[in-house]
Amino acid sequence: MDVRVSRHAEFVAGPEIVRGRTRGVPEEQYRLRERGAMVMWIRTYDEARDLWQHFEGDEAGSVLRQVDLRGDDGTPVLAASLEEILRLQERADIPTVSRYEQRYGRVFEGRITGWEKALGADAISAEEFERVWLDARRTLGVTPPPPNTDR
Repeated sequence: MDVRVSRHAEFVAGPEIVRGRTRGVPEEQYRLRERGAMVMWIRTYDEARDLWQHFEGDEAGSVLRQVDLRGDDGTPVLAASLEEILRLQERADIPTVSRYEQRYGRVFEGRITGWEKALGADAISAEEFERVWLDARRTLGVTPPPPNTDR
């Protein structure tokens, strides 16, 4: 997949309306839908870390966005976007990348394949992913990163 990102870099703490869409939702997701490319949304449970992980992935299995919620209380510990990270890295803005990663984390860098066989894994709707994404971004955007979080 050819990923093109804009030259401006800004991360957001919550939803805002920008040109008729919800801010915090990457433009790449909309471009994928417009081209008819397959986008998948899945939820898995990582028992070892007691995390519910929500992934938005492209047709090749690359993670576009990821949200991790603590299993015991549903507190967000990660809500990262590949597009946002790439924009920041493109500018070679290391301090901003570091602040972003401390606040929102990093997306899983491997491929999400074979998830259907994982215990507790399930496909979810785009609407469910967006709800979880926006709630997590609001929470992580207004609170400091949780201490001792294994990302």
